Amino acid sequence: MILRRLMALSAVALCGTASVARADEYSARYDQFIINGDSVLNGAVLGGAWQTSFADALENELGVMQRPRTDYEPKGLPLGDFRLFPVLDLDAGYNDNVYATKHASGDGFFEINPSVTLRSQWERDTLNIYAGTQTTLFDKFSTENTTDFDVGSTVRLEFGDSTDLRANIYYDGLHEPRTSPNQPGNAAEPTHYKLFHSDLMFDRKPNRFGITIGGVFDNYNYDNTRLVGGGRLNNADRDESIYTGFARVSYDFSPGYSAFIGASYESRDFAHVPDLYGYDRSSTGYHIDAGTQFFISRLVQGQVFVGYLDQNFKNQTGLLHLSDISALDYGANINWYVTPVLTIHLGAARTIDDTTIPGASATDDQTVYLDADYELRRDIIVQGQVGFLSQRFVGLSRTDDAPTAGFEITWLINHNFRAYLQFNYNDRNSDVSGADYTQNVVMLGLRSQL
Repeated sequence: MILRRLMALSAVALCGTASVARADEYSARYDQFIINGDSVLNGAVLGGAWQTSFADALENELGVMQRPRTDYEPKGLPLGDFRLFPVLDLDAGYNDNVYATKHASGDGFFEINPSVTLRSQWERDTLNIYAGTQTTLFDKFSTENTTDFDVGSTVRLEFGDSTDLRANIYYDGLHEPRTSPNQPGNAAEPTHYKLFHSDLMFDRKPNRFGITIGGVFDNYNYDNTRLVGGGRLNNADRDESIYTGFARVSYDFSPGYSAFIGASYESRDFAHVPDLYGYDRSSTGYHIDAGTQFFISRLVQGQVFVGYLDQNFKNQTGLLHLSDISALDYGANINWYVTPVLTIHLGAARTIDDTTIPGASATDDQTVYLDADYELRRDIIVQGQVGFLSQRFVGLSRTDDAPTAGFEITWLINHNFRAYLQFNYNDRNSDVSGADYTQNVVMLGLRSQL
């Protein structure tokens, strides 16, 4: 669900219960890792071993979603030095605009989401192995039925109190949502693709100085899209490999305050050139950023950065040219611990992402969001979110504005069950005729866990 994706932007846990990764058309390789707490490049600029024990203590003490709730957490099944955590989510809901078009068509749906996580119980190092599937079945529009899967592992090795090594690897089967501008208008069903991801990050902070270095590899492989009226769209020109290297140095200049400088370099290599429209979309780019982590009166904790980004396209002789991109880079993730039962999150980011739109080299996405977590009672959690995306298609006179809003109410029943109610509002206002839509999705779910 979109609300869960946006809530994840303010998450801080490296690994939780396994769930199928969601494709988001507004994700990009660098800043998504900076802001998203469960991604490795979070350590490149905003995270990593440099975070002080004070930061961890503050968050565990005051954050509504980080506070342990031993009466409602799953106990797992003991397996030697590991514990196994099986989960089954059963959801039912209604989407009033399944195809995300100006003329809405609604339908009910049912979701079946089993997953399992194997977690080590070692004193220092951690190893998590997880797998899960998500099947969505619509009542009338069976062409929109999808089954995604996610399998992977996370590892963290600690070398003393100041050094650690983290690695993640996963393989996902996903689909492109109807809300994506890259989805063909005459597609008879969502576009499916596979994503292989691996990353490695080294953190060392023996004193006030800290250093983080690492690398990421992503490989996307798209299936052909079945079209209305017959035939299939060959998506081989969308297959790509993305290589990213990053580094960051930090300095604690005062208790609760750190300054950092981070940089990354990436190469996006498409397997088939030119694409369907005659472009070579392969590119290289870099980010250079500086920022700070801060704590204000023990109630406001955050990280902000600003810098410069650049993306250059190959523009081979004989092929259509795409515009290079140079722009101000920025990001923020601020947590306000208003009371022990209320936490507010504010975030912002600028990202550059690939697109299939003819004439556009990429999308320049600027996003801001505001989340709130409220503990109505010990066993009832209310979460709300509002967000806004301005998406500019570089090289075209097209900009899409996409406001979002939603809420989720979770009832923690006991160790083995929880129920939840979700509502998500999505809207797109575009300079292109016919691209506007409004979508409302409501869902009721039950989770069983051991």
